[in-house]
Amino acid sequence: MMFNEILTEFARRHPAKAAVLTDEHTITYGELDLAVHGLARHLADRGLRSGDRVGLHWYNSVEFVAVMLGAWRAGLNIVPINPRLKKAEISYVLEHSGTRLCFSEPGLAEMVSGVEVVSELPVLTAGGEPLPAADPDAAAMILYTSGTTGRPKGVVHTQRSLFEGARAIAGLAVGMEDRPLAITQLSHIGALGLVYLPALTLGASVVLLRAFEAGAALDLIERFGCTNRFAL
Repeated sequence: MMFNEILTEFARRHPAKAAVLTDEHTITYGELDLAVHGLARHLADRGLRSGDRVGLHWYNSVEFVAVMLGAWRAGLNIVPINPRLKKAEISYVLEHSGTRLCFSEPGLAEMVSGVEVVSELPVLTAGGEPLPAADPDAAAMILYTSGTTGRPKGVVHTQRSLFEGARAIAGLAVGMEDRPLAITQLSHIGALGLVYLPALTLGASVVLLRAFEAGAALDLIERFGCTNRFAL
């Protein structure tokens, strides 16, 4: 059972439970599962096929999570792009990875060139036939290193490698009733692999800080009753 099967199971068992909470938007497990299904269908209808690379250039948000899981449900390969990267750095990552399409937050979209850009999520509707299950051993994400000593390197993950890593962390750091806080970007393995994905495997509620600012982090901790956080 991979991430999307777990999401659907928690949506069935706990549809009204918060899946992701942010300063501006909260989405339940039931709502997230519907959004992920709709995005997967939308991507397939656009002609994207298993293995195609999709850029994800968005600050921590419900949108980031929905696009990532929707792409995985469609069997696609996500390329997260840190919102702090410069235009030339973004162009290199997109070209090097062979990205076909890039979801870029409206305020960031002008930084992206050379590929088709989507800066607003489509209007999604329920229904339609389920897509075939994605191969858990196919490439699902390419995470780029910082490139501080040379060109960034693309590190390829499968759904299985991400899932097994998340399960190991979940057994040590988070429970179903926890509300972990991600204060760094999901485009980095720290927040993604040590906060969000482990919480998803257990059906916990994750609080996302859009971008780090100490006062905003403290406000979210108090507002949502965060139980733990990972700072990398």
